[in-house]
Amino acid sequence: MRIGLDFDGTLVSCEERHVAVLAHVAQAAAVGLDASSIWSLKREGMSTQDALRVAGLDLVASGTLAHAWMSQIEQLQWLGFDRLICRADALIEARRRGDTLHLITARCNAGHLRAQLTRLGLDDCFDTVDIVGTSDVAAAKCAALSQRLCTRFIGDTEADCAAALAAGVRFVGVSSGMRTERYLRSAGADDVAPDVNHFLEDYARRDFET
Repeated sequence: MRIGLDFDGTLVSCEERHVAVLAHVAQAAAVGLDASSIWSLKREGMSTQDALRVAGLDLVASGTLAHAWMSQIEQLQWLGFDRLICRADALIEARRRGDTLHLITARCNAGHLRAQLTRLGLDDCFDTVDIVGTSDVAAAKCAALSQRLCTRFIGDTEADCAAALAAGVRFVGVSSGMRTERYLRSAGADDVAPDVNHFLEDYARRDFET
């Protein structure tokens, strides 16, 4: 198989970083909030600003805090909060079987992502790496999936699901990241695994070809 893989929430966790950055910007703005509860709301499909508004902030305050969060979320000091979900040996085994692995992820700062791959020891785990921008993520990932001739795409968001569907690629959602299993299924994901290891070690051994 030619397997496309998202990064944030799929190969690495994102909860710790998202919560830490939100707590930091809230403290800097002297805003009291429960950052973990905001994360839970986001897991059910809300944007950062919408979750902040549900938590009681007005339109201006929620917008200001969401912008501050976005400006810091990809900074190197916060990327260190990410922990590896995917086991490197599972990636190695997939390639040993003859599968090709194609990292397709959205980031504003490509250099910081590449530094993160090096820190996590993932430099040599992928056949190709495509870092798309954060504008119209679904369309950009769809284009990358088509270019790499992927037959599967593993991701953790509705944008990943939409990209796969548009590219005619079988989508496997993972509930380890930005969205819950319930939300992914509501967005059109038929296959949802607890994490990427479940797919690489189990799903990938089955014949999903139709």
